[in-house]
Amino acid sequence: MRTSKGRLVWIEAIILGAALVSAGGCPMNNITPLPDPNDPNGASKPQPIPVELRAAVEGDGTIEVDMGDAVTEYVALFDSGIEVTILAKPGESWRFVRWEGDVGAKDEEKNPLTIQMDADRTLTAVFIQQFELAVDIDGKGTVAVDDGDAAKEYTGVFHADTEVTILADPASGWRFLGWEGDVPEGSETENPLLMGVGGDTQLTAVFVEQFELTVDIEGKGDVLIETADGTETTESLFDDGTELTLTPEPKKGWTFLQWEGDVSARHEEDNPLMITIDDDLDITAVFVHEYVLTIEIEGEGEVDPPGGGFPDGSEVELTATPDEGCAFVEWRGDVPEGHEEDNPLVVVMDGDKDLTAVFRNPPKDGYWEGLTSQAKLLSFRVSNGCTTISDVKISYWLDGVWCNCSGTTTLSSPEIIDASGSFWVSGGSWSSTYVRVSGSFESDGKQAAGSALVWDDYCAGSASPTWTASWKRK
Repeated sequence: MRTSKGRLVWIEAIILGAALVSAGGCPMNNITPLPDPNDPNGASKPQPIPVELRAAVEGDGTIEVDMGDAVTEYVALFDSGIEVTILAKPGESWRFVRWEGDVGAKDEEKNPLTIQMDADRTLTAVFIQQFELAVDIDGKGTVAVDDGDAAKEYTGVFHADTEVTILADPASGWRFLGWEGDVPEGSETENPLLMGVGGDTQLTAVFVEQFELTVDIEGKGDVLIETADGTETTESLFDDGTELTLTPEPKKGWTFLQWEGDVSARHEEDNPLMITIDDDLDITAVFVHEYVLTIEIEGEGEVDPPGGGFPDGSEVELTATPDEGCAFVEWRGDVPEGHEEDNPLVVVMDGDKDLTAVFRNPPKDGYWEGLTSQAKLLSFRVSNGCTTISDVKISYWLDGVWCNCSGTTTLSSPEIIDASGSFWVSGGSWSSTYVRVSGSFESDGKQAAGSALVWDDYCAGSASPTWTASWKRK
């Protein structure tokens, strides 16, 4: 039997893996062609020579011969000289690449392919898998794939295992930080990135904004800049959010005073200074001449601060603290006049200073103990057989501190052998209160022993105890 095109009906095909049979339902294997009984000359006419077409697929796809069913394998016999058209149809995410087998070089990529069956032919439709590559942007910048145009995003389709080159280009003021997504391990910061597309791939090029840090110096010194992990850096551009530590390093004879510029309030004197880069910053480290304050201790106690270097013109408040059982008496050395007994003492550092804090144990000889009233008028009388009595001063020991009263009597006449005065003492813990009389007593150029009579009167006028002590001035 022949088709309208004269094609022999002896066809063998496998459609989607199943056996094809003829219209009559019989397999067409090993059938010998017979002469056409309707042709009176058929017995003597030469019969067409059948030729075989075998077609198959490589990859995911099907073939259709002369608009027939889609199959993965195809076998058929045709009259010699017949033209046959074969269509290759790729599966999802696959693409037809070429024909292999009995096909001319110029026809390898034609689809559909029309061939003339002038001989047996074997063909294979080759399909290759395709994957999508998508590249997004985080921040400001562009990407370019395989030297293509720069774009803010990219989507393309590639054959399996195709190698592509992706270049990330940051915008001005930004820096490429790295790749995120389906990036090969160990290649997160490569730029350009060379990778094979082995599946649908999603990448993000991450850009981070950068800001400039400018550190100026006023005076003589340097500034050490360290990152959060303690690494020293001399860079001036930093990623947004970078944490830095700035440590001032004054030259000899200079000291750090403060920070100026883009420094948060209340942190101008921080040393070191901690900052977070979130904008362009301009910071100045101010250094000034340094003067040395030397503190010495006489007796038992301590001074805060204990001395050291201080900026020119700075005010240093010194606090003297006696040890238990001792008292602060006075400052000596470079002390402002009239402030020898100030505690705390304020010193202006306009040059190098040397000071001594004097501490004493509680008074013993020459002092009177036992005062019990919370407030009283103390009267005193000093008598002395010396020829001169001068600069007599009363003071008292209250809560561990010597307090100088305002009652000071000066005796200058040689004829006067005794004198009296009064002063107020109030408040405090009287259980540790002492009263002392001090003065200058001269007798033939020598210090002499003296005697003093000290008593106190209750305000109500009641009887008052009396103390008498002999003492000599040391």
